[in-house]
Amino acid sequence: MGGTPTPETSVPFCQGPDWTSRRSIKEPGTCGTCGKPLVGRNKWFCRSTPSTYYDPGKSCRARYAVNHFWSEARAECLRRAGGRCSRCGEEVKSERLREGLEVHHRVPRDGGGYGPGCHHHQDNLEALCHQGHLDVTAAQRGYGQEPTPEERRMERLKKRQARYVAPWPGSLEINLHPHGGGRNILEAARGKQAPD
Repeated sequence: MGGTPTPETSVPFCQGPDWTSRRSIKEPGTCGTCGKPLVGRNKWFCRSTPSTYYDPGKSCRARYAVNHFWSEARAECLRRAGGRCSRCGEEVKSERLREGLEVHHRVPRDGGGYGPGCHHHQDNLEALCHQGHLDVTAAQRGYGQEPTPEERRMERLKKRQARYVAPWPGSLEINLHPHGGGRNILEAARGKQAPD
């Protein structure tokens, strides 16, 4: 998912997470989209004229925006879809939430949020109908699948261990076993003898 051209884009759209803008017009720098050397007062992208500033086909700034900023990336994905779900092919016309198309990240964000980032690249986005989005997301998260015997055993072990863990680090309180087993564990950890 780097800045390599995809079938949807014939030019690169990202220099990757290691790229940084130039701090001053006196130091050399490269465009964050195409990688060409920056000239003049530009610090982030190649120069654009006002007529091409918002056109992703002609402006490096716009091409970067539709691949890194959620609102622009979402709008571009929906525009590319042309009102059709990419999974079932159903034509969806409604603009209302849960009735229109939804934009799905093929590689899950895993807490990445909707802030700027490479997880919004167009090759990672697809437009889905609401039911298709629910189905794909559930499959990604593993819902509806039976846990393996090893997973069930680990879950039981975690629950058992949780009874003996203090509510927060450094706490003197402990969730004790009903028969006092937790107290003996706590006192042994402190180096004291448990009462007989």
